[in-house]
Order: sequence, then structure tokens, then C-alpha cells
Amino acid sequence: MNTPSFSLPTPGSLSCEDELQHLHDVTRQIDTAIPFLFGQRAIASSRVNALQSSTRHLPAETLSIIFAHANDLTRLNPDVKERLRKPHPDHFLLALAGVSTLWRGIILSNPWLWTYIRLNFNGRAREGCLNLLRLYLTNSGTLKLDVELNFDAISTRSSSDPMLTPQPWPDRESLIDPSIDSLVIENLHRIRHLHLQTASVKWLSCTSELPNLTYFGFSPNPPSPSTSMYTFLRTNYPLASFSNSPHLHTLVLTGPGSYIDLNHGSNWSTITTLELSFLERSTCVNLLKLCSNVEVFRCRWHTHHAQPRLQSGPIAPGTPWSSPVIRQSLRILYWDMSQQTNHWELQMFRYLHIPAVQKLDLRLWNHSQVPNLREFCSRLSPSITSIHLSMLCPPSQPASECILASFDPQLQTRELGVRSLNGLHAVDHILQRMTDPEFLPNVERLRLFGPFPSPVAVQPSESLVLPKWCTELMLEIIQARLLSKRVEKFRFEFERLSVTWTPELRAQLRVLEDQTDGNFDIVQNDSAPGHPYSSLQLWWNSP
Repeated sequence: MNTPSFSLPTPGSLSCEDELQHLHDVTRQIDTAIPFLFGQRAIASSRVNALQSSTRHLPAETLSIIFAHANDLTRLNPDVKERLRKPHPDHFLLALAGVSTLWRGIILSNPWLWTYIRLNFNGRAREGCLNLLRLYLTNSGTLKLDVELNFDAISTRSSSDPMLTPQPWPDRESLIDPSIDSLVIENLHRIRHLHLQTASVKWLSCTSELPNLTYFGFSPNPPSPSTSMYTFLRTNYPLASFSNSPHLHTLVLTGPGSYIDLNHGSNWSTITTLELSFLERSTCVNLLKLCSNVEVFRCRWHTHHAQPRLQSGPIAPGTPWSSPVIRQSLRILYWDMSQQTNHWELQMFRYLHIPAVQKLDLRLWNHSQVPNLREFCSRLSPSITSIHLSMLCPPSQPASECILASFDPQLQTRELGVRSLNGLHAVDHILQRMTDPEFLPNVERLRLFGPFPSPVAVQPSESLVLPKWCTELMLEIIQARLLSKRVEKFRFEFERLSVTWTPELRAQLRVLEDQTDGNFDIVQNDSAPGHPYSSLQLWWNSP
């Protein structure tokens, strides 16, 4: 559109009627041209701002570094599952590339900006996600890749959004989609970090083609509604073999079943972190034995799964431990005991030695009386700093026979947590033990939990109320610990437990505050999450 021009008639050159008509025509032309002129003004202003922008004078190398930091903001959350839970992962590069031709050129010409691939295939436009994946794989050149892919449509489903209807995809015969599988396979050798959530088991057959792999996380696509869980668990998965991954140090694996080739794996001594959920129990035990330099080991099994641990695939289970196994590097151990007796894990506790462990978390269920487990607790290193126990103590069991009595009382533990799986029996035991200031004298944080919100709880939806004698023991513990001068401050934390503070107890708290200079906290995580209350500003409930 050309710039409009307007001419007004010379007064007296036209008749009155002709001049009036001409002026009306000019007015209409001006009204029509105003939007165009505003548009031109906006373009000119934008150009002026661009020419005066300080970023325009920055070297391309500096801008590319800034873009890289902006793109890395998505990695601030260390929990990969939380990162993948977002229905719309941020793709900063696409937004930045649309700012200007200069920025687009810089972004497209720097392959290392495209090496972090995080996509959520959650039932939305599949072709759009596939195109994004092609864009990242193509623009990243030959550099190593960090890849996180989520296919969990169910977890992101919204009843208000029909676009999020779950789809039975990907199937067992493809990695992602036949239209892109060949491109993915061509780039497997570049992948350094690979996390696959609710993915096709076809990926397991590709694990031998990952020479640069350092991290592998995997959970399989669940069975279709027409497939029973028993059939699904007995299905022969491809076995994951990391024989060509000499740099692998982290395995994060979720069942059901087991799908690791223990006989033809990687150099297991390179593994330092094992996070295992729903895997067959013998596989977990064998991995702990194979990975001689493991530093973090977690074996989980959720409380609501009571069915037997079924093994999937042609995996030779081997034999239970029969000789001592020392893990000098193990710092963190989390183990969820089977609710049914399991010879594999009982033998493991009989022979396992972890002299450098710092954090121990055991979900014991009804195994607290098992001699192998009590012996394991008795030989813990004095340097352990944190102990968490989930226990199911029989009502008739005295505190002297609780597994807490198996621990060396002089451990240097600073944090102790106990969850009672059946009422207040375990809480009673730990409170009685802690009134003795010589039992774990360095504990400065005591965490008490009521039963899980699950079928094992008496009232899963409500907190258990601590009786008066429990609160009296609590005050006695605070007084004994602080007056012993072994700790400067003491902190009580409660979850799924509540207390009724009577006038008598409040008076005792005021006296205790005077005696200890108020160096104690009592926190109720249920009523005020994230808001601790100090000294007398407690989570009191009026009687």
C-alpha cells in the first residue's frame, strides 16, 4: 500500500457544493488511512528499538550463552518425574527464535542449544510432538543428547479437555511412531541421559546401542484394560542389556516384573545410583550384589500392592546370598520389605555390611522381630546421621523388644523418624526410648508419623490423636535432651498425628521454655504445611 496523499481545494476555486463534496471525500480518505499510518508508526518504533537495543550489540557467542541458560531453566527441578508431569514442557528455543531474524539465526546455528530434549506425549497433537523431536534431533548435529520422554496420557488427563483422552500408544512394536523410529535409532549412539516414562518395551531391545549412556530411567507402558496384570507380568519383555554402556552410573527402573539381563550387563562397578520400584525382589537383591560401588540404593514397593512379586522374562534368579557382602561406598539405603516373608531379602540383611552408610530408611512391616534384620541394625556404623523406620509393632510387644532396642545407643544419628503402621504402638516405643538422653544422644530432630493413608490404617483419612501420656513423654524428651547439653536445639515433627493441648500442658510448656531458653520447635505438618511454629507458637488445638 502506497503512502496516501491528500489535497484540499483552494477556497473560492470551487462552487460551494463542489467544495463541500470534495472535503467529504478527503475526510473519508483520511479515516481510511489512519489504521495504516498507525501500523507504519509501530513498525518504525519497533525498528528504532531494535537498532538501539543493547542486545543487538552483543556478540553472537554471548547471546548463545544467554539462550543456553534460559533453556536450562527447565532443569531447575531435580525430580525428572516432576519435570515430565507438566502437560506443556517449555521450549524456550522456539519462543526465542521468534523474536528476531538475528536471534533465530544464532539459535539455529548452535547445535548445543538443542541437546536437551524434553517432550510430553500426553495425548495432545501427536504430529506436533513428532515434529518437535525431529527438530531437536536434526538441529543438535552430532552432539551428545539428554532425552526425557513421557507417554503417560492418564496422569495428565483432564475431564474438561477432550484432547487429553488417553491413547493406547506407543505399542510394543515401535519406539514412538513408525514415522520417526528410524531417525531415533540413528541417533541412539548420541544419547547420554535417557528417561522414558510409560514407554514402549521396544526401548529395552535398544539398550545395547547406547555407548555414551550415563543415566537410564524406564517405566513400561501399562497393560490395556483387556489384559490382566498377571498376564502382563508374565509377558516376556525384551531384556535390557547395558553391555556397551561403560559410562552408565544411574539406573532408575520401574516394574512391574523385571527386565534386566543380569548375566550380560554393563561393567556393574560403574553404577553408583539404583532407584528400583516394583521390580521382582531377587532382581533388586542381585543388583545390590553386582554393583560393588553403589552409593545410593532405593528399593520401593507401594503399600497397596499385596500381590506376589512376579518375575517377567527369561531371567535366571541365581541363588540367595550365602557370604558377607560389603558395600563400602553405600551412603543411602532405602528398602521396602515384602509384606510376605522373602528369603532373598532376609539373607541380604544377614550378610550385608554398609560401614559408610549415612541415611537408612526401612519399611519393616511385620519383620521387626526377624533375627537377620535385628542383627543388621545392631552393626550399623556409628557415623550414620539419619534413620527412618516404618514399623508394625504388635500391641503386646514391650518397648524393650522393639527393633529400636537393636540399635547401638551411641550412634551419632542426628535425625530419627518413625512411622507407626498400626495405631500408636511404634510411637509409644520410640517416645519411651527417647526419654533416655543416652539413647542416640545426638538426635536433634525427631519425626513421628501416623499410619499411611491406605488399607492398613484404622482411619486413613484422619490423623490419630495422641493421648495425654504421649504429650507428657514428649515434653519429658525435650527437657531431657536440651538439659543434657548434647544438642543446642530440639525439633519435634508430626504427620497424621495430632495433640490436644490442655491448660495443664500449656503451663508445662511455659515452664519448659524458661528452662531451655525456648530452643525447641514443634511442627504439625498436616495442619500447616510449610509453616513451622517455634517454642510456644505451637500447633495447639483447643480442648
